[in-house]
Amino acid sequence: MKKFVIALVLVQFAAYSNASPGLEGEYVCDSCHGYLTVKASKVKTYKVWLGTGGGSCGGEVFAKSDMAQAVGNTITFTWKLKNRVCKTKISIEGAHAFVSDSCTRPEDEDDSTCAVLGEYTKREKER
Repeated sequence: MKKFVIALVLVQFAAYSNASPGLEGEYVCDSCHGYLTVKASKVKTYKVWLGTGGGSCGGEVFAKSDMAQAVGNTITFTWKLKNRVCKTKISIEGAHAFVSDSCTRPEDEDDSTCAVLGEYTKREKER
């Protein structure tokens, strides 16, 4: 029984370690009010929460997914807005993430306290 449990733990660890730990973290938008969290869930699958971190829309969810797929350093997931199916794309390069969406253009968010699209910087972990 012990061998089975150890083998199961090793298999689960190997599956989790296939997710890229460099993608995980909390990100704050540099020029908007967005807040982004990315957490590994399964192999190449992430839990993503994208919403407003400040402004008059603080705390509102823009898009989220428990099954966001990663290919390389890019995470994508689909969600619905009324009758439209939207696709959010998050490209992560080192400590920076760029968020875009098929249903919203950056121009749509100009001068909005609810804006979430744009470039993000990874927050440092508190010690």
